[in-house]
Amino acid sequence: MTVTVQRIVDLTEHYGTSGAFIARLCGKSRSLIAGWKDGKAAPTDSDLAAIADLYGVSVAYLRGEVDVPESSVKNALQQQLLDSVQSLADDEMLKVIEYVRFLKFLDAEQKADPQ
Repeated sequence: MTVTVQRIVDLTEHYGTSGAFIARLCGKSRSLIAGWKDGKAAPTDSDLAAIADLYGVSVAYLRGEVDVPESSVKNALQQQLLDSVQSLADDEMLKVIEYVRFLKFLDAEQKADPQ
């Protein structure tokens, strides 16, 4: 198993998420995600970006380029958010992610057109 895949597995175990959840997040099949562990497939840059965003780590951490997983975790509030979603079902977590992306979209629109 590559460093990247091992780190993804470690994060899913730490946060109580599943390979099925990662598959849905990345828009991939569960068998493809299982193939990551077998070395038959590898996550794309897009997959890594989505996974890094979900867990609050950098893509560089997932790739094994740095050893500090919290490099993009800005403060304790982000950690609280991650801790609070641990008990959610996969479909509930996806809704939270969609909502966060919506908030980011609104923020970007407001910055682009401050009126």
